Amino acid sequence: ISKDDLDSKIVDITVFSDVNMIVAGDFIPEGYKVLKDITPGEILRWDTLKKMPVIKSGQRIRLYFSKGNFTLTREGTALEDGYPDSKIKIKIENGKTLYGVVKKIDGEYLIELL
Repeated sequence: ISKDDLDSKIVDITVFSDVNMIVAGDFIPEGYKVLKDITPGEILRWDTLKKMPVIKSGQRIRLYFSKGNFTLTREGTALEDGYPDSKIKIKIENGKTLYGVVKKIDGEYLIELL
């Protein structure tokens, strides 16, 4: 879903019994997949959306570690799916398993090593 796929309107949500299931406010659910057809004018609900990973298990990914003026980068393999700002397990070339956080830097998703 992107911003262009949605129209915003003011609706009285107090008439709904499950208000917490309604996607409300200025939130644009980019990076989500719609699980069922939504008709024009239908209210968007959380149970019709699934967050899509930005990094997939098995994907080669660039890793970085930064402290002060020092930055180290290398390649690794994601051992699980990753979402923005989530912690995931990765494997580096020597077989060691590390953890890092998925970050978007200059339009590219990288893993910031912990």
